[in-house]
Amino acid sequence: MNLKTGLKLMLMLMLRLTTASASDLLENQFLSYKEASEIWNVEPFTSAKFKAAKPEDRGGFALDLMNHDIFTTKKLSDVKKALGNPDGTYNIRNSLSYKIGSDDKNSYQLVFLPDFQGKTVENIKIFHEPLDDAKPTAITAGSKRLPINIEGALAESIFKHLKVVETKSAKTGKNIACTKQAGHYHCSLELDDEGTAFAK
Repeated sequence: MNLKTGLKLMLMLMLRLTTASASDLLENQFLSYKEASEIWNVEPFTSAKFKAAKPEDRGGFALDLMNHDIFTTKKLSDVKKALGNPDGTYNIRNSLSYKIGSDDKNSYQLVFLPDFQGKTVENIKIFHEPLDDAKPTAITAGSKRLPINIEGALAESIFKHLKVVETKSAKTGKNIACTKQAGHYHCSLELDDEGTAFAK
């Protein structure tokens, strides 16, 4: 079995794993309600207040939304109407994200995770991202595409075989972007319904 065939089989397996609920994705990078409440104090959410607030002043509203599940099972379009256009960078499986500030070590985003069909809100969480992490090139999810993240040995193998180099620590290919930071490899990619990810 050659490398390309092996990678495709692995990616097809990972495609099946994406049928798990959106709340399972990157779970270790989401704050629990208790952890978030140690950073912000709850402030009653209103659409007008959230839209008028600066990102660093939205944390209390995010807690209120998490606590009361106001938008769970609602359409993603309803979230946009109430909170405005998303300004965050977390975009796994068509999720909506809103910046809610940062501290010395992390940036924070309020994330509305959709159900598998990508139309209604399944979960509301707060995503935290270490500020010193390398950020892979953003990949926008199109119709019938499922973005996933890959770490470890498989990510290293993909990184080494990608041809397009942006910097010494970043490479991109069709529907895929990889980074290398302090010996750690990370790839973000999209698969279509048949598990195809590469043009070459």
